[in-house]
Amino acid sequence: MDTTPDSISADILNYCLSLDRANDPVMRDCNAFVKKVAGKFGVPIDPGLDADEIVDAFPAAPFTKTTTNPVTAMLWAKDGLVVAGMTLAELDAGYGTHTNGHVAIVHPAADPDHSGFPMASWGVLGGQGKSNVSIRWTFPAAACDADAVHFAFAPAS
Repeated sequence: MDTTPDSISADILNYCLSLDRANDPVMRDCNAFVKKVAGKFGVPIDPGLDADEIVDAFPAAPFTKTTTNPVTAMLWAKDGLVVAGMTLAELDAGYGTHTNGHVAIVHPAADPDHSGFPMASWGVLGGQGKSNVSIRWTFPAAACDADAVHFAFAPAS
């Protein structure tokens, strides 16, 4: 596998798309999806963590930097794995009632309908996730507009 930055982001996207095409069970669980993609690219995330706990772990290894700026997250996604997330408390605090926190994988391409926001892939607890779709489809658009979504970068291999 070529490990240049452009090939890493393409490999991550292609892997997410393959999980979706295969109807992999992780497409029905956001934290399982993120952990499977991260593991494939050498980013260990504790298998016991739920979405809230993954977001809470953003300031520590294996993540090396964090932001709430989606443009920065897209730039980072060219060079490695970027996980987006919000905890249940953050979602419930201003974006309706939710049953759990949420995490997704960020891609370096911008949403063609909302410049400045990335495309992403995710699983959905009790539903069916999506791949290479606007991040505004998986996190509330108002949360995206308010820079309330957290992003964490981890070097991929």
